Amino acid sequence: MTQAAEPLPESGAYTLPVGTLEDARGYIGRPVEVRFGAVAVNEAMSKQLLAAVHDDNPLYWDARLAESLHGSVVAPPATLVSWVTPLNWTPDGSGGPSAALLAAVPLPGDSMINIVSEMEFFDHLRMGDRLNVVEEVESVSDEKETKVGPGHFLTVKATFRRATGEIVALQRNTILRFSRREGED
Repeated sequence: MTQAAEPLPESGAYTLPVGTLEDARGYIGRPVEVRFGAVAVNEAMSKQLLAAVHDDNPLYWDARLAESLHGSVVAPPATLVSWVTPLNWTPDGSGGPSAALLAAVPLPGDSMINIVSEMEFFDHLRMGDRLNVVEEVESVSDEKETKVGPGHFLTVKATFRRATGEIVALQRNTILRFSRREGED
């Protein structure tokens, strides 16, 4: 049974809400509200990334090749998160930074480090796709002593879908939310 979507906790886009381990574990298995991409998958943004990283894969540069192999022009998988990242500004004021669930879950600690990000793709990103994403906390560890300080490992699963509802990709991201030791930056 699917649980109702939860809004993200109230916090600034660049602040970490402080809470208890129990607060954080209360988010496990509760998907947050769907976030819709403001921009469709497009060639211009894809080519900017490809040029920046010098990716010469002909699948992304030759539209006829992509169409013959996949039935449409496709975008590189590295652009996935770009298509659901909120615009920093819009004329109606609805834009602006938004906290990802990883940074919005209340936990002890004043810092975080990304530990691992895994992506599983079920299909290519196609030009014109309108993507959306739903995130949910999968796990929160007990407190661990680490080199940078005591903290908790938090894993969030993000499910990316086309506007049709078809799942395109899953991403699992694990961060360490920790308290810096005195005198360390």
